[in-house]
Amino acid sequence: MFWLKKGKAINEETEDALDLFPTLRAAVEEHKLDSSSLTLAVALPQESEKNPAIEDRHLIYLLDKERRVVQWSISSLAELFRGTREPPVDMEHYPEAYVDDFSQIESSVLMAHDFIHDVTDDEFVRIYSLIKRRPEARSEGFLHDIVYQAAALMLGLRPRSQKEFEAVFSQLARSARHWRVGYVSRNYVAYLKKSFSDLPVRKNDGRERLLKRLRDRNSPIKDAVVVQAPPQMEKMSEVIMDFAEPLLKDLERTSGIEMDDQLQKNIIIFAIFAWNAALLPAPEREKMKKSIITGLPRPLNAKDFELAASYWFDELIKRKKEFFSDNRRYIVDFEFSGSGDTLYLNVMSCWQHNG
Repeated sequence: MFWLKKGKAINEETEDALDLFPTLRAAVEEHKLDSSSLTLAVALPQESEKNPAIEDRHLIYLLDKERRVVQWSISSLAELFRGTREPPVDMEHYPEAYVDDFSQIESSVLMAHDFIHDVTDDEFVRIYSLIKRRPEARSEGFLHDIVYQAAALMLGLRPRSQKEFEAVFSQLARSARHWRVGYVSRNYVAYLKKSFSDLPVRKNDGRERLLKRLRDRNSPIKDAVVVQAPPQMEKMSEVIMDFAEPLLKDLERTSGIEMDDQLQKNIIIFAIFAWNAALLPAPEREKMKKSIITGLPRPLNAKDFELAASYWFDELIKRKKEFFSDNRRYIVDFEFSGSGDTLYLNVMSCWQHNG
């Protein structure tokens, strides 16, 4: 079954339209986020990518559809309970009014699985049951903390009583138990992947290489917090390809030069430099522009080349401001893999905040 009804008031009779918890509403309004598209992100210190761990599960990172990020702090899950409403008796049939609740938890489980693997069905049953019975139980690891934070977002988006909360997690445990066929079976995650079949969940080896390279070269942001967007969030590599598309098409149409892998890479790199420059103040941007154009390999008609490069740099700056103004992610590093139709760009980025 596929839970995807984000931002929709599911059932007005049961009052399940978005009704943000006061502290969450304040954080969303302060940072001008789209509350209808809020989703959980994972924030990890870089050194923890091999053994992921959340330093403080009460500090929650949230993203909206425009890739804006905000931190939301809570004291406990219990503080988020609202009202005394009784859960429906048919929770095992996934009532429509609770579709978003199940989606919130299970999509976050898939995101966690991008970092950890080989979690058994028994482990999911245990984590779900523990959060139901003892929400503030001592952390038992990364998966426990992710489910905890997803539960917090679930409670923050819509009023849920303690009994409703417990009923949701009872059904989650029941679902994981349903797929259990032995002590080491791992059928529950396979079921979730199939249910969320359009959300690719896979280990990103390119991301691991970029993290290592960032750390090895002693980058000034090597100890920064890495925020992993959820699977349904648009990838920064795809954003950059979209950003560079007009330049790629123009050169294919006007240059008469065959678009081989190296030329395509050079154009994308040029677009990445322009993207980063657009995030800088104007004087620094101009310095960066001159440095970039000076460093480009020169064809025979160098003068025309410089004019064209300057034109396209300015055009990309305008494109960034017009179509990508809310995206403040700075490209820290990148690499290419594959070739031809399977040329792939992998990007490491970090957020820049205004002020």
